[in-house]
Amino acid sequence: MFKSVIKISIIFLSLLTLFTEGAVLGIDFGSESLKVAVKDQGKQLQIVLNSASQRKTRSSIAFVEGERFFGKEAEFVSIKQPEYSLINLKSLIGATNETIFEMPFPISQEMIFDPNDSSLLSLTFNDENNSFGFCKQEKEKENKSETKYIKEEGGEEEEEKEKVRDTQEEKKEEDEEEVNKCKFEFKPEEILVMMLDHIKAMSKDFLQLTDSKKIKDCVLTVPSYYGERERQSILYAAKLANLNVLSLINDHSAFAMKYTMNQLASLKENESHNVILVDIGAGSTIVSLFNVKSITKPAMIKGKTRTSGLITIKGVSWDKELSGENLDKRILEHLLDKFDNENESKFPIGQYERSIRECKYSVNKIQTRVPKWKHILSVNNKAMINIDSLIGGIDWSSEIRRQELEEIGNDLWERISITISRAIERSGLLKEEIDQVELVGGTVRIPIIQREISNYFENKLQLRKNINFDEGAALGAGILAAGLSKQFRVTDIELHEIQMRDIYALYPKFEKQKKNKKNQIIEIKSLIFSQNDALPIRKKLKFTNFPNNWLLKIFEGNSPTKKLFEIHFFDLKKILIDHDFNETANASPLLTISLKINRNGLIRIKDSKLIIVPSNSSVNGRHGNINSEEDGGDHERNANNLKKYNEQKDARYIDLMDILKIKYFGKQKYKHNELKKSKKIIQKFEELDQKNKKKLIIRNELESKIYNLFEKINDQIKEDMIKSSEREDYNKLIITLNNIQKWLYDKGMDKSIKYSEYLKKIKLIDQISKPILNQINEFNE
Repeated sequence: MFKSVIKISIIFLSLLTLFTEGAVLGIDFGSESLKVAVKDQGKQLQIVLNSASQRKTRSSIAFVEGERFFGKEAEFVSIKQPEYSLINLKSLIGATNETIFEMPFPISQEMIFDPNDSSLLSLTFNDENNSFGFCKQEKEKENKSETKYIKEEGGEEEEEKEKVRDTQEEKKEEDEEEVNKCKFEFKPEEILVMMLDHIKAMSKDFLQLTDSKKIKDCVLTVPSYYGERERQSILYAAKLANLNVLSLINDHSAFAMKYTMNQLASLKENESHNVILVDIGAGSTIVSLFNVKSITKPAMIKGKTRTSGLITIKGVSWDKELSGENLDKRILEHLLDKFDNENESKFPIGQYERSIRECKYSVNKIQTRVPKWKHILSVNNKAMINIDSLIGGIDWSSEIRRQELEEIGNDLWERISITISRAIERSGLLKEEIDQVELVGGTVRIPIIQREISNYFENKLQLRKNINFDEGAALGAGILAAGLSKQFRVTDIELHEIQMRDIYALYPKFEKQKKNKKNQIIEIKSLIFSQNDALPIRKKLKFTNFPNNWLLKIFEGNSPTKKLFEIHFFDLKKILIDHDFNETANASPLLTISLKINRNGLIRIKDSKLIIVPSNSSVNGRHGNINSEEDGGDHERNANNLKKYNEQKDARYIDLMDILKIKYFGKQKYKHNELKKSKKIIQKFEELDQKNKKKLIIRNELESKIYNLFEKINDQIKEDMIKSSEREDYNKLIITLNNIQKWLYDKGMDKSIKYSEYLKKIKLIDQISKPILNQINEFNE
């Protein structure tokens, strides 16, 4: 009996593994580029290589002539056609009509995306619904030419079938044309979906997975300064991309995960270190202070123990102005001035009268080279500049020195110590209590930055580089994804995260006037969640003596303009009367609202109740005051006060969750029809990509067939092989191949050519070449 149970358990676990088996991703969506770590069954955690065998992919997308380009290809498009390209896609996350014009790509008045005319492409942002506009012009349908076939004996039936298939194919392409002429309005999240879909496809190709095996689970990194809007926005994009986000993880926490994984073996039992992590990347600078500790836990086998890691985030600070992108902009401006000064005597150049800045194409040629020159200056004292035909036929040869770079960012370097000091202050630790300094982020390679950090710590701490600058966050996210998926055996690392921003509430309160002793409604602002609160956290808000129509506003930071959502309670007086309560009755209502911030940093309303107790109760809540009860916190008076309400025998409870109305601001709530519409639009573009891919494959097949036939005919056919009766077929094949080859090079690359056109020409070649090839085979035998 016992053996049977074991067998059944093994079978059950095997089936469970079969259904849950699959690769998981750790995605680091950086400002400049994205990195992806993948963990699959029987394989180590590794970085995904893209189609160009590169370990990171540019965070860019371009739309040209009905095709989408990603990564480096999109960057190439942006050099000549910047208005067709979206670069640094991370800046789109949580974008609003106030921030959209700060994007690192041009915004113009109208976006027309036509498959056959790239000159019609431009970009707009709709203020009303926070979306980009993509529109296609109506075009007249092309006249369909009548298809001609070469008949073979007994082939009439097959020919009719082919005509039906071709007609169906043409009808399908006509339908796709109609779809492509529709107007599309893309939300910023829908643009991100395209990149996430590209990441999935790239990962599947890297792992060589079959179509039946899908990649679904992932962990996404987000900057520490992301608020509710941005975090919800990226979760919505992941949902559209059919990705199951196991968790969001802050960048600094992802690096901390990778650091702990690297150092855990060298830590003694219960040994701990205070580590400060300085991350100066392309988009921002984030300084975090965390404690890493080696702890021992019981293992699954009785009497055995296992070593685990414990990460406790102590304090975090950031500066969005101190970034690689900001430095790149300054270098670009410096180089544009340098070119104008060195070539001042040569202006005007063509239509450009005063400055190279008037030519966007020339500016882009310099801009795309700036990161390369910056990297060279990180290891050399100077970088040579050589650009052929930069503007008006002028070849520019010059140089930029490291001293110039240091002077360009002189005010930026001063901000490094300020950001570090702020993080240490928030942690509650002293500078002397820090054991290690870890550097990450591409911009920390610049020598003057390392000098500034070292000087801050009075050269007492060595600047360590134990974590891969570019890939550490992706690998840290991959470690967390593997652990959360429950299908991989990984080292146990426990992460204690903190709240990044203060969360406030604004609410109305009754206040008695001293003169007339009448109630007056005033607005009160109160702190609910504090920066550095441990996550997850739940707080219970308690209100008494509130107005009839009551409104609670929740917002981030200290500014009421950054509203997250409003909770409306309409006609509470009617609700009380419906439950046999009125102002003259000997009872007192208490309104409670439970809010929670989860591990993803998102606020959720968990519960809301009206509690009615007799007015002669021993419970005396302060009118309209907000009291909070933190999970696991020491709030005895508030907890006991609420407990007294709950213990009242005559107390009545009214659940308000079904009747309250919540108004969201930003990207927090999406209706089902919006989600359905977004998925439909994304699907149409995926179909368009598949169609273009299918056309590329058959075009290459046609080109290869022509080349192979010419090679075979020239190598194997001799004059005595061709009978006089078949000479006409042979000549016809040569003429057909020449004509189709000429058509292929003259018109075959045109995007307007349909799949069916290539297919017809392949069939035509096959029909003509078949008897010739049969004769070659017979002769060789």
